[in-house]
Amino acid sequence: MKKYAYLLIPLIMTLLIACNSKNQAEARKFNILLEEAQMSITKKEFTVAAEKLEAAIEIRPDQDFVVNNLAVLYAQRLNNPEKAKELWLGLLEKEPNNSAYINNLAGIYLSQNEYDEAMELYEKAKVHATQYHLPYYNIAKLYMQKEDYDKAEREIKAGLKYVKDDSVYFVTYAYLLVKNDKLMEARQFLESKYSQKNGSITYAIPLIHLYRRLDQMDDAWKVINEALKVNPFASQLLVEKIEILWGQKEVSDENKQEIEEPLKKLSEIPPKPSIEFYVDLYKLREEILANYSDEAFQELKKLDFELEEDTTYLKAIQLHLLGRLHSRQGNPEAAFQAFKRAVELDPFLYEEPSSAADMDGNI
Repeated sequence: MKKYAYLLIPLIMTLLIACNSKNQAEARKFNILLEEAQMSITKKEFTVAAEKLEAAIEIRPDQDFVVNNLAVLYAQRLNNPEKAKELWLGLLEKEPNNSAYINNLAGIYLSQNEYDEAMELYEKAKVHATQYHLPYYNIAKLYMQKEDYDKAEREIKAGLKYVKDDSVYFVTYAYLLVKNDKLMEARQFLESKYSQKNGSITYAIPLIHLYRRLDQMDDAWKVINEALKVNPFASQLLVEKIEILWGQKEVSDENKQEIEEPLKKLSEIPPKPSIEFYVDLYKLREEILANYSDEAFQELKKLDFELEEDTTYLKAIQLHLLGRLHSRQGNPEAAFQAFKRAVELDPFLYEEPSSAADMDGNI
């Protein structure tokens, strides 16, 4: 989940504004620069995008939302928080009560670990906010960093009334309900969001994981099958299908053929480090559980890939398996740490271990 969130104002808005300009030549140039900036952002050419926005600002310095977007680029993509801070401070001189600018400036302080300053600004943004939920989200994230999940949940819940459609916000609320052991409430909330967007992977994955944790496998299968109809080659859903079938395979070998189908589909997806990681993990798990060897165990520990927000669940699978193996080898502390990290990455699926002494050695 995101550490903090900025507010981006779509660049396309300027097309309406600039067309009313008396200087049509400048208006056309302004629009072209914004379109080019948007294309550069799509191509991840962020330095070029910043140059286009700066040129657009020279033509229309009164268009504050373009300045805001430039500041977001500096903060999020160009690793230049001081430049972003300078731009937002300038905007706040013109509009000192603008909650979006206050929220964005707070994100800079947060990124620099200046938590008190960030919290003060987020609280100020809330005071001036109208139909604006990001300050609540960011304050909740601050509390989450302090592991104060009760306060984080209250903060997120207070901002729900301002949210129209923000899946990150909604999943974060469900996450906090889970962290506070409100599993049934989290399930009901995710079910309501999933029903509004049937087949949505964003809600399907945490809901499936929660069903698995609650041992409600019929419900998990229903969501997997529904979501796969909409997204037949979605790697996350294919992994879920394999994991559930593999869990059954530990009891019975009859569904081996069923596992081959989603594995084959994974191989047909354009290669990605996360998918290659999972396929290697799956093969090693089969090998280790069939015929354990220290060599295979060490290879399992070395498996790695660059984590992204939508792939942390794959790392959680590896860590949970390592925890089970450490437990079987009589290494409760290593097992506890692996399980704990797995829960941090996927609290919807895995239950928090209470202590190393509880590692019972079962696999």
